[in-house]
Amino acid sequence: MAGCFVCFGRGRVGPGVADEPGWAAAAFLVDDELRVTVTTGRAAAPYVAGLLALRDGPLLEAAVRGLPVRPDVVLVNATGRDHPRRAGLALHLGARLDVPSVGVTAQPLIARGD
Repeated sequence: MAGCFVCFGRGRVGPGVADEPGWAAAAFLVDDELRVTVTTGRAAAPYVAGLLALRDGPLLEAAVRGLPVRPDVVLVNATGRDHPRRAGLALHLGARLDVPSVGVTAQPLIARGD
């Protein structure tokens, strides 16, 4: 099992713009030895609520592909099937990598309505 995370620099104005520098890391435990890969790159798109896969996906994909072993499952700091559109970043990343993925978020999406 691997886990991955992406981040962008502090101090920017607004939610995020295309082409700003970012960093992504993936970690994988192999025979009690932690393997970590870190990649740098640029945001592929501006931040748009509900479309995080367009912005963060390429960096996360590069980080996971940089691992020395293909993981059986990837944990992603993003939504998956719980996304309002039923397909969040975790699901998209898993599809791109052809690896099962699980979205793990600090803020679950909760809606109210009739």
